[in-house]
Amino acid sequence: ALNKRRATGRGRAQKAQWNMVARRETLIPQERTAEWFATLQTIRADAVTNTVASRTCDLLEALTITGCRFNELAKLEWSAVDLGRGYIKIPAPLGKNRRPLVKPITRHLRAILDRRLAERHLFPHTELIWPGRQMNQPDPVAAGPISDPRFVLGLVKERIGLEVTPHDLRRGWASAALCAGVPQEAIKRLMNHLTNNEDVTSGYQILDLNTLRALSQQVEDFLLRSGAAPGKDPNATDTMLDALLSELDEAEKRRLLFDLSAKRLERVA
Repeated sequence: ALNKRRATGRGRAQKAQWNMVARRETLIPQERTAEWFATLQTIRADAVTNTVASRTCDLLEALTITGCRFNELAKLEWSAVDLGRGYIKIPAPLGKNRRPLVKPITRHLRAILDRRLAERHLFPHTELIWPGRQMNQPDPVAAGPISDPRFVLGLVKERIGLEVTPHDLRRGWASAALCAGVPQEAIKRLMNHLTNNEDVTSGYQILDLNTLRALSQQVEDFLLRSGAAPGKDPNATDTMLDALLSELDEAEKRRLLFDLSAKRLERVA
C-alpha cells in the first residue's frame, strides 16, 4: 500500500511538471503564408507524379485550410467524404476528444480532394485519401496512411527557412478564423474543441452545415488572400483570378482558355 501511494505521488508530481510546460505558440506568420503555399506547390510540381511527397503536399495544404489535427485527415477514408452534400465526417476514433466532427468542404479543399480523387484508381486496395508508403513497402498497393510529413517539411525549411509542424497549421487556422471574424463558438465547433457545459447560452447556439460552410469559406478566403504573392493587392482582380486558377487542373484550365478565346472571337466578329 505504501509503495502504491508513493507511485501515485510520483505520478501526480510528473503530471504537475508536464502541466507546467509552456504551450507552443508557433504558427506560420501571416506575411509568410504566400511562401508556404508557393513552396508546397513547387515541391508538388518537382516531385514525381503520384509520389508520397506530392500527396504529403496536398495533405499539408488541406491541414492549413481546415485546421484539422494531422491524424484526422491523414487517416481519413473516402467513405467519410460526401462530395454531393459537401462535407467530410471525421469519425470519433480519429478525433482527440473521441467525438465525430463534420467539416464543410470549401472551394479550395474541394480542388484538393478532386486531385486526390483523380489518383484513387492507382490505389485499388485502400480507401485512404492520402495513401503513404512504409520504407519496407515499396508497393503502393500495400501503403498505409501518411504518418510522417517531415521529409516535405524539411524541404520547406531548406528552401525558405520556415520551420513548421503540423500543429502549427492548426494554430494558424484558429488565428485566421479569429481575424476573419468567425465567432468563438463556431471556431470551437469547427475545431472539435470541448465547450463549457456550464455555459447555458452555447447550448442554444445551433450551427447548421450551411452556416459552418460559410464561416469555413471565410477562413479559407482569408488564408488564401494572405497567401497572395507578395506585393499584390489580395482584393485585386488578377490576384483573385490567380487564386481561382490554382484550384483548377490542367484540363479545366484548357477548357476555360478555349471558352474565353471563343468569346473573344465572337466580340471581334
